[in-house]
Amino acid sequence: MNNWLSDFMTLFSSDMEDAYRFKHLHIPQKLYKYQSLSERNIDSLKNNKVWFSNPKNLNDPFDCSALYYDEEFLLNKLSNKNVFGIANSNDIKASLRFIQRMTKITCFTENPFNMPMWAHYGDNHKGICVEYDLTQLPFESKLSRGLYPVKYENKRYDGTNILKMIYENDSVSSAMLFYTMLFKHQSWSYEKEWRIILMGDDGKGGLEDFPIKPTGIYFGLNTNRAQVKNVMSILDDDIKINRLRMQNDEYFNLESYEWEQKGKKRKKHKDR
Repeated sequence: MNNWLSDFMTLFSSDMEDAYRFKHLHIPQKLYKYQSLSERNIDSLKNNKVWFSNPKNLNDPFDCSALYYDEEFLLNKLSNKNVFGIANSNDIKASLRFIQRMTKITCFTENPFNMPMWAHYGDNHKGICVEYDLTQLPFESKLSRGLYPVKYENKRYDGTNILKMIYENDSVSSAMLFYTMLFKHQSWSYEKEWRIILMGDDGKGGLEDFPIKPTGIYFGLNTNRAQVKNVMSILDDDIKINRLRMQNDEYFNLESYEWEQKGKKRKKHKDR
C-alpha cells in the first residue's frame, strides 16, 4: 500500500515539479474528516475552514517523531562543515524539536464507515464525517503539495540519510521533512490516514481557510434530526447529506442513506 511514495521521493530528488504531479495522480477522489458537532466545528463548516494541530497535540506520542538516526555518522558528516551550526548531539535534537514546533497538521481518512474512527473522532457517533474531494485543490497550492498518505510500519524510520540531505541542502528540505512525518506504528493502520502538513507560523495550529467546500456530510448513528437540520441550514444545497444506520445483515456493517433538503430518504450507500 502506498508503495508509490518511494518512487515519489526518488523522483523528487531530480525533478520536484514532476514529483508533485506524480503524487497528485495518487490522491483518492474522496477523503473524509471525522469530527464532533462542537461550536468550533460548526463554524468551520460554515466558513470553509479546517483545523490544523501541532504534532505535540495529537494523540500519538510518536507522531512526527517516528524517525531515528545514526548520531555518530551525522556528527562526523556535518560538524566539520558547520552545517546549521551542528556541532553535537544536542544541536541535532534541538533542530528536530524546532522543526516539530513549526509544523501543523490536519488529518483525513479513506473510509466514512470506520467504526473505531466514529468512536475516537466522531464523538461516539454523536458527530459527523465530512467528505472532501481533495483532487480539487489547486495542484500548485501548499495544501495539495503538503498532502500525503501515512505509512504504517512496525519499526521506526531510519532518517539518517534524509537528515543529512536536509542539513546540507535546504532547497530539498520541505518534502524531505514531510516524508519523515508520515510514519506511524502499524497499530494505527485502521485509520487509513492522509494528512496535510504545513510549516511556519510557529506551528501553533488553529483554523485555516480551505479553498474547497465539502461534497458531503455523514451523520453518526447517535445524531438527531435537529442536529441534521442545523447543519443543513449552513450548507449549500449541493452538499449531500447522509445519515448512518446499522445494515440489516449478518455482518457488523454500517450503511448510509441520503437525505433531500426536506428530509426525504434517497440512495443507500453500503459499507465499503
